Amino acid sequence: MGLGGSSLAAAGQDSTEFDTELHNGAFLGFALGATRADVSVRSDSSLDASGWSGGGRSMVGKIGFALERRALLAFEYSVWRNPGQDDTLPEEETRYLGLGALTVSFFPDLGGFYLRGGMGYGRLFARLDGATADSNGLAAILGMGHEWRIDESMSISAQVDAAFLDASGISASLTQFMVHATMYFETGD
Repeated sequence: MGLGGSSLAAAGQDSTEFDTELHNGAFLGFALGATRADVSVRSDSSLDASGWSGGGRSMVGKIGFALERRALLAFEYSVWRNPGQDDTLPEEETRYLGLGALTVSFFPDLGGFYLRGGMGYGRLFARLDGATADSNGLAAILGMGHEWRIDESMSISAQVDAAFLDASGISASLTQFMVHATMYFETGD
């Protein structure tokens, strides 16, 4: 799941002039990216496998509001899916991970750079060698990125996240590289 604030500097704006005053009100965002998942299966799982690694595509949706000018709170839902079309997994086998999390993005005084983290709940589904596992558990997200303002209400950001999920005998860690587009709905001062 990925997730966090986003922006592209207006033409001629120096990144050191990033204006957190524009973080004022609600926002809505969407992201696409690539993800690497590493999954380990413990002996108490229903899957007869030791684990796997693989790449896939990710999508993230987020909605939130500014807690204050340098801190954004969001609910995010991130989906990663690998439908078994890489070299390590037959096409009829599937891996899916979904994470819903409450995240906070903090913008220190470093232009558009931000740090983020959050906690939530995730679901991991896997079909391997005819066996199926469908598990839920707690998830955590840590990340960082850089936001560039396009204008007062739109931004683009590049972000990298590490997400962790522990679900009924299966543990997963994901590394996500995402590009976000965010629209801000400012409420005034």
